[in-house]
Parts: sequence; C-alpha cells; structure tokens
Amino acid sequence: PERWDVHGRHQRVFLRVCSWLEGERCETNTNECLAQPCRNGAQCVDGVDSFECVCLPGFEGQLCEANIDECADSPCALGVCVDGIASFTCQCQPGYAGVLCDEDIDECAANPCENGATCIDHINSYTASAHKDILVTTAKLVRDGA
Repeated sequence: PERWDVHGRHQRVFLRVCSWLEGERCETNTNECLAQPCRNGAQCVDGVDSFECVCLPGFEGQLCEANIDECADSPCALGVCVDGIASFTCQCQPGYAGVLCDEDIDECAANPCENGATCIDHINSYTASAHKDILVTTAKLVRDGA
C-alpha cells in the first residue's frame, strides 16, 4: 500500500504480517527459547521461526519430554528390570546375581555341607550327598547304641 504524508511526500507503509519476527519492519527474530519449551534440563537452540531441544541422556521427543525406557529390550536375564534416567537396574530372582541377573549364586561356595558330604549346587539351594562309607558308619553307630 502507498500513502502520502501531509506535505505530499510519498510514504511506504509496512504491514506487519510476520509471526516469528518482531520490530516495526519484522527485522528481529523472535527467540522461541525465551518461553523455555524444552523439558528435563534440555538445552534450547533458537532458529528462525523454530527451535530445537538438545536432550540430556535418557530423554527423547521434540521437547525431550519422554524418558527412554531402558527396560524395553528386557535386559535382565532372570530378574525384574527397573527403569531409571539413562539407566536401569535388575532386581534378581532368588538364587541369581550379577548386573543382568545372569549368574547363578553358588550356595556351595561357603562349604555348608558337613562330615565330608559333597555339596551339590542348585538354584537358590543345595543338597548334601554323603559318601556311602559315612552312611554305613552312621547306621552302624545307631544300631550299636540301641
């Protein structure tokens, strides 16, 4: 549009039709990061009519609003996965240990069997297998004492 001032001089009229720019002539870019659109400690990077969120580890999404589920791939072999921020922990089933609950605990490691019996490890338990000679001697002592 054109306009004439009171002295008859030609004037240009600027219509403000830009939404992401500021100033009388739309000469200044609006900083969208001032509104702090990014979540969970993400860094906001301003652009022209745009912004980008740079997420911290463990988050995703346009605004870094979603916690990444590190348990989605079921990393725990024999336990329950507990999701954290950029991490996970495994709560192992009884008898298992290790970061991924993939190690059988050897209950025989502490030598729980007595009188020369052989310890046989099982999952979350053990059994003692006595030698034949020990059983005979034990049985004989019981008979002799009767």
